[in-house]
Amino acid sequence: MSKLDLSFSLKMIDKITEPARRAQKALGGTGTALDKLQANLKDTKAQQASLDAFKKTTQHANKNKEAIAALNLTLKEKGKLTTSQAAKLKKLNGLNSEYTKSLKSQSASIKKMGLSTKNLKQSEKALQASREKSIRQIKKSTSTLKN
Repeated sequence: MSKLDLSFSLKMIDKITEPARRAQKALGGTGTALDKLQANLKDTKAQQASLDAFKKTTQHANKNKEAIAALNLTLKEKGKLTTSQAAKLKKLNGLNSEYTKSLKSQSASIKKMGLSTKNLKQSEKALQASREKSIRQIKKSTSTLKN
């Protein structure tokens, strides 16, 4: 085979394989984008779990505060508490301190995620919108890969 024939053959092979190489490159980019979308979806799920934990801790803290208020009212009305009531009040005050520390820690963690604990509903709506967008994009990318 002469150099001219070899050169011609290589050029023809390049022309024939070029569409396949472009498609492979495009699919590689789609795969990377899909990985990023899946990571984003995973992050939003973790963020939602953090918000749920914060809400649950807040509910427990509020119930605890109500119990403390009830015992303080009893103390105010009767002037003293029974031994068991006093022990319960001491335990509740300790729990209140733990809840306060936990809520501060959770709040700081949530703020680092770019969310707000001041308006949980708004933060949850933003997460839901982000999650839905990621899911739509994942479905679109997946259908593109199948076709």
